[in-house]
Amino acid sequence: MTEITGEIAFVDSESILVQWKFTGIWLSFGIRRTISLASRAIRKIRSDGLIESLKYTREWISENYHEWRLGIESAEYVQARDLGIDGVDYAPADYRSLTTALRGLDISPARDVFLDYGSGKGRVVVMAATYPFRRVIGVELSEQLNAIARKNIQRAARKLRCNEIEIITADASTYRVPDDVTVVFLNIGGRILAAVLERLNESMAKSPRKITILFKYPRWVDNLLGQCDWLTVRREIPCYSEFGERFLVYETTATRFKSLPRIVGSKPIPSSSSLRE
Repeated sequence: MTEITGEIAFVDSESILVQWKFTGIWLSFGIRRTISLASRAIRKIRSDGLIESLKYTREWISENYHEWRLGIESAEYVQARDLGIDGVDYAPADYRSLTTALRGLDISPARDVFLDYGSGKGRVVVMAATYPFRRVIGVELSEQLNAIARKNIQRAARKLRCNEIEIITADASTYRVPDDVTVVFLNIGGRILAAVLERLNESMAKSPRKITILFKYPRWVDNLLGQCDWLTVRREIPCYSEFGERFLVYETTATRFKSLPRIVGSKPIPSSSSLRE
């Protein structure tokens, strides 16, 4: 019979005590977390009603699931002044509507190149790269956000199907669009959007092709794309947004833009609503 010494017995007992201690901590944390979420849910129901609260809960579950599945951190809202840039605030596009939009594309691995304007922490770039695009590009003014985006791309590497991903630090209004870009994600507005449309016009002039534009914008600002006679709405994607956003999918109907929208008389865009990916 193997003899069990008192010393070994003591170590095993201590190990068990440590395990119970950590189990107790996690149970306590879980209980507190559950109580906190329950309290928030009750307040949400009281303020917004049951239906809106259920929509919010579904969205909350979706957001957290995709962040966990991809292993990235892209959720938190960041104001431009905290980034030290003269730009718009960072607010991520929701996963559910973005997934619906991407699934609706007929993607050719040999042809299609995806471009995200205002790529922020890289959520849209990462999601696009889970599909077989030939190349995915993110353009962002903040180097601080770009650093986060590159880390997120590394974290999600095993989930990605696109091998060529590029994060570029540049001003969206002056960035020259590569002539092979075929899908563009826009979550910007006002003069920046008008400038982006001009850059797309220049690219189309050099290399005529069909471009699909995924456009998400707050309902209270002018839809500049709706003023373009060379664009046709192919579908509207339902999306839950506390900011009241719309998500439209456009396609070019001409090999070169015939006219560009004017923003004279457009509604002002509040700083808190100048959302992007």
